[in-house]
Amino acid sequence: MLLDKLVPESFRRTYTIDSISGIFVAFYMGLTAPFVAIVARRLGASALLISMIVSAPFIGQLFCNLWIKFMRGKEKIHFVVWGSAASRVLMLLMAVVTGPAVYTSIIVAQNLINPGAGLAYADVMKRVYPDEYRGRAMGYIRIEVYLVLFILSIMAGKLMDLYGYKVIFPIATVFGLLSSFTFSAIKVAKIEQNEINSCARKFHLSSDKKFLTFLSFYSIWGFANLLSASLYPIFMVDKLNVSNFQIGILYALINLIALLGYFYWGGYIDKKSIFSGNIKCMLCISSVSVVYFLVSVLNLNFWFLLPVSLFQGFGMAGGELVVFNLILKFAPQDKIPEYMAQHMFAMAIRGILAPQIGSQLSAIIGMPGVFMISFCLGMIAIILLSRYYKQLDTIQNIPVIS
Repeated sequence: MLLDKLVPESFRRTYTIDSISGIFVAFYMGLTAPFVAIVARRLGASALLISMIVSAPFIGQLFCNLWIKFMRGKEKIHFVVWGSAASRVLMLLMAVVTGPAVYTSIIVAQNLINPGAGLAYADVMKRVYPDEYRGRAMGYIRIEVYLVLFILSIMAGKLMDLYGYKVIFPIATVFGLLSSFTFSAIKVAKIEQNEINSCARKFHLSSDKKFLTFLSFYSIWGFANLLSASLYPIFMVDKLNVSNFQIGILYALINLIALLGYFYWGGYIDKKSIFSGNIKCMLCISSVSVVYFLVSVLNLNFWFLLPVSLFQGFGMAGGELVVFNLILKFAPQDKIPEYMAQHMFAMAIRGILAPQIGSQLSAIIGMPGVFMISFCLGMIAIILLSRYYKQLDTIQNIPVIS
């Protein structure tokens, strides 16, 4: 939309629709995502319920293979549109929710539906953007999305303080639904019969040792980060007494850094080593737990958490694009949903287990101890994956890490 002129005319219409849909979803995410766990804690949610909220995006991913079987041979864009709409419309129920248990149930229910849309989205992106330009096109859209998120985050905390989640979350839902139905205007090439037949053949992912090795090391790193994930909102509410306005400022800075990061990462993916990009993103995100550790042990105030915005924003911007495109490089054209499903299933396992384990560990060794374990285990995984990348010659013309 804002950057339409930067993409070739051959797929500019697709880009424009994708961009408008992305801007609508930015309003939806900006008014909900920063506050979901914080609101739950203020409603009286226990550490167990908070860990369930953190695990919620991963619980639905356990059913990825069922989604794959259901989508096989069908037009994936319908799953993107209706799957995302069905998930987002549940936020309307927040207008009448007052207890933490029902609140948590709605978040979990949303995430049981959403993975189907995510799997289908990967297939749509592969079909509508050429390989040599996909990273930049997706990067430009995310620049626009994070520009909206940056501006909105500054106001969202104050809006939440003034009107509360019962008003703000349903308003956000309207933008989420607009995003879903705007995306339906994208024209995707019909699935040909030979692709349907190929999808119907039995597929053994275990034959792809390179992808499984990547997935194993990456999962160790992801597990390490998620050990601390459920503790961050508890730490901010219980120890730092943060306001919604402060949460908004933190997320505004994260989104600003992510916005700037997408200028860097979009071209990086298309032109440089996707392996080295993956390692850089992992290092940035692993650094978040160190910041929380220092704030905790040194008894610093909320404002010392602001370095999180630098590490998390830059790493998050690159991580989303890098891993998405890395999986597309591993996967054959007709097996993208299957590869994405295995990635999401691995995410589900670590996403369900790690927050629960982290919550239990914090009761024994305290939150600072869990923060440090997250960092150390994450660094071990980064070293292992970096060494593995150096052993690879090429994966579908991806240059090796230097």
